This record gives sequence, structure tokens and C-alpha cells, in this order.
Amino acid sequence: MGPALSCCTSCPRCDQGKDNLLGILIRNAVMTFDQGLLGVDVHVGSMQAVAHLMEVTITDITLDNPPNFKSDYLLHVKHCRVNFDAMSIIRSMGKKAAVEEVTFQGVDFVYEPRLKGSNLTELKKNLQQDDKKFENKEKIELTVHKVCLTGCVARMFVHGFGPRLSIADIVYEDFNKEFGGATALMDIIRILLITVLKSALDTAQANVKGAGQAALTTAKTAGSLAVGGAKAAVDVAKGAALGAALKAAGSAKNLVGHCVDRGNEGRAGGEGHAGGAGLSGGEGPVGGSDKPAE
Repeated sequence: MGPALSCCTSCPRCDQGKDNLLGILIRNAVMTFDQGLLGVDVHVGSMQAVAHLMEVTITDITLDNPPNFKSDYLLHVKHCRVNFDAMSIIRSMGKKAAVEEVTFQGVDFVYEPRLKGSNLTELKKNLQQDDKKFENKEKIELTVHKVCLTGCVARMFVHGFGPRLSIADIVYEDFNKEFGGATALMDIIRILLITVLKSALDTAQANVKGAGQAALTTAKTAGSLAVGGAKAAVDVAKGAALGAALKAAGSAKNLVGHCVDRGNEGRAGGEGHAGGAGLSGGEGPVGGSDKPAE
């Protein structure tokens, strides 16, 4: 057993996460996340390697956005725990390491869409465009078995607002078998990122599509209600107009009848007055002619 491995398994200084093989391994993985490889910067809050447990924990991992995006970040992981198989490191004299389990908890994506693409598609494009950038330059060969991502959330960022969308947990019982025995550290990281990005994109886009369909359905329903309301208003207006016309016709009929009645009364009164005058007038001269002339 070399000094590095001896230190790795027994030194209290290593339990503080300083200068041990586990710390160097994870630190190298994190430091390779830079602008040259991913097109984004990566920040780590804290990292601790516990040698006697062969466990490394990292908190607050943050991936910045690609240029020209406005949200605070693209990806944030609250907690990451990596458990190594100690015997694999000892047997290979530190040249190989088997990872029994990697757990990511509290994975938070910010999905910022544009007219063409999004921040997630930009990062995915960076991960896929040049395989040579991800060639294995590390001296340690990794074999990763169980991988778990839990508590995944995608938040849409549209003009500073947007809903939170839950993403299904991602679990690989044997990552190495499922992805063809990838052993390069950056290949493993890239595959993990692409897988999680795809899941986040599918969830976000499905929710956007669902929201669009719901809005379209609501608009159609509102349109139907508006048309129905307009028809009802027309029917009411027609009914009101017909009622008003009938009422006006009835009033006109009553007025005509009243006028006819008044006319009949006037004719009857005129005939009686004329007859009386004739009789009086006739009687006057006749009566006067009966008197002897003087």
C-alpha cells in the first residue's frame, strides 16, 4: 500500500477533506467543469471527504447560465454524496475506483425559454458538440454503479416569473452496464447531465404544451359562451322589439278607435243642431207671414 492509499484510509487530516485521494478525485471532477468544457462556470459551496467511510459529500453545486440568459443559474444541487468501494482503490493502487452509489438530492433546474431554444438546450448542445473535449485525461478509471437523483424540480423563468414543475426521480441501478462501461470521469458526468437535462426539458416542454392547450380550450370555451350570449341577446332584443311593436300597434288601434268614436259623436251632434235651427227658422218666417200687413 502506497503512502497515498495509507493516508487515504487512516489519516485524520484526510477526514477533514484535505489532500486525500477521495478529495482530490472529486475536486478534479469539479474543477473540470469550466468554460472550456461546458460553456458555463461551476461553483461549489463545500466539500468533505470522510476517508474511513470512503464517502465524499458536496453541498451547493451551482452551474451558471450560458451567456445572455437572465435567470440566477441553470442548475443547483443542494447535496451530493459519493460512496466508493475501498477495495477497488486498494487493489488497483489508486488507478481505479468503483463508485458504489452516487446520490443527488434537491436538484433544481431553471428553465429559461427563448424564441429559439433555451438555456438547457444551450448547455446540452455544449455537451454534445465535441467529444474530444471530454476525452479521459484522468489517471483514475471510474466504474459507477447506482445513481439516484431525487427531489428534482424545474422552474420556468419567463420575465422573472414562472411555475415550479416536479421532475420524476432518476435512478440507475447499474450506470456502468446501462451506458456501455463508461469509465472516463467527464464521460460519466456528461452522460448524467445530458440525461437529467433531457428529463427536465421534456417535463418543462410538456407543461408548456399543456398550458397552451388549456389556454386554447379556455379561449374556445369563452368564444362559445360569447357567441351563445350574443345569440341570447339578439333573441331577447327580437322579443323586446316584437313586444314593443305589438304594444305600439295596440296603442295605435286604441287611438284610432277613440278618434272614430269622437267623430261619430260629432256627426250625431251636428245633425241634431241643424234640424232644430231649420225648424225654428222655418217657423219664424211662417209665423210672421200669418200676421196682417199694416
